[in-house]
Order: sequence, then structure tokens, then C-alpha cells
Amino acid sequence: MSEVSYLRFTLLNLIGAAIRATAIGLTGFYFGQEVEALLGDIKHYEVELMASIVAIAILIWVVNTFLQRRKARATPRSFR
Repeated sequence: MSEVSYLRFTLLNLIGAAIRATAIGLTGFYFGQEVEALLGDIKHYEVELMASIVAIAILIWVVNTFLQRRKARATPRSFR
């Protein structure tokens, strides 16, 4: 067993919990404000950003399909 009394342990544990809760709460609050400020700026470009993502996805699909068809044509088929 530890040499620390239950009362002292409880008091120090409560102080530590209060410090941790305050630090985590303030960190989340300020982080949330920064994210909101960043996303507020991004909202102006929302349509362009989404269109770019869709265009890139379509381009990847087209290239992948082209490469698969090219590979299928280049591979000789075996006779049965």
C-alpha cells in the first residue's frame, strides 16, 4: 500500500482532474474556433472544391478503366 492518505490522494486527484478538464476544454474550444474560422473561408469555395473532387474521381476511374482494357487486349488468350 501507498504511504499517501486517502484524503490527500482524493484532494490531489480532484485538483488534477480539474486541471485536466480545464485544459482539454479550453483546447477544444480554441481548436473549434480555429476550425470554424478556416471552414468559414472554405465555404466560399465549396462548389469549386466539390466539383474538383468529382472531376478527379472521374479521371481516376477513366484512367483505371483504360489501363485495364489495354492490359486485357495485350494479354494473349489461351486456347482450350
